[in-house]
Amino acid sequence: LGSLSRFQQETLLSDLLKRSLSEDVRSQDTVLVIGAVAGNSKGRNLAWEFVKSNWSEFDRRYGKGGFALMNLVSITGAFTTADRLKDVGDFFQSHKAPSAERTIQQSLERIKLNITWLENNRQSIKEWMISKQ
Repeated sequence: LGSLSRFQQETLLSDLLKRSLSEDVRSQDTVLVIGAVAGNSKGRNLAWEFVKSNWSEFDRRYGKGGFALMNLVSITGAFTTADRLKDVGDFFQSHKAPSAERTIQQSLERIKLNITWLENNRQSIKEWMISKQ
């Protein structure tokens, strides 16, 4: 399943996400697929949009507790922009997930840290990369 998430074509990644909800895929494997797609730079935003679009199904499947919902929420921790920070915060403000509340707060904090790190290091990384050409 992880190998399928390494494609660079967004259409293939979107198709994989849709298929992850199929009855042919075990419920616990759905979360693995979504996490793997989110780990792909071409799939990160697709995975988040997929989670938001299918939140009622994920809440039905995993909302009672356990690690599955926390794993879905944690994919947001890789975001690096203020727009995504607002999007994630707004989404979970209107879609409560008590069993993942701590993970939501950790993800929001991680996004803030990512934004700050980029602000503090963007120029020096740019200069370093130019010097290596």
